[in-house]
Amino acid sequence: MIYKAFIALGDSYTEGMSDEKKYGQYRGWADRVADVMANHESDFTYANLAIRGKLVRQVVDGQIDAAIAQVTGPETLVSFHAGA
Repeated sequence: MIYKAFIALGDSYTEGMSDEKKYGQYRGWADRVADVMANHESDFTYANLAIRGKLVRQVVDGQIDAAIAQVTGPETLVSFHAGA
């Protein structure tokens, strides 16, 4: 299946704060995955809803509804990563 959308939920790991590129800029794993996926689908969309410092319950409470609103069907990939 070719995904047309990728929604990333989580904490600083998903936000990209552990992947310093250079000059204080960050490009996280979710951003890199989205780049590859976008190369295979011309109308690809990406939303990184992750916020540093959030724990599982905070991600569930603060990001799930926003993610669900952006799901367009089975062609939407959603990831979830957060610390306890």
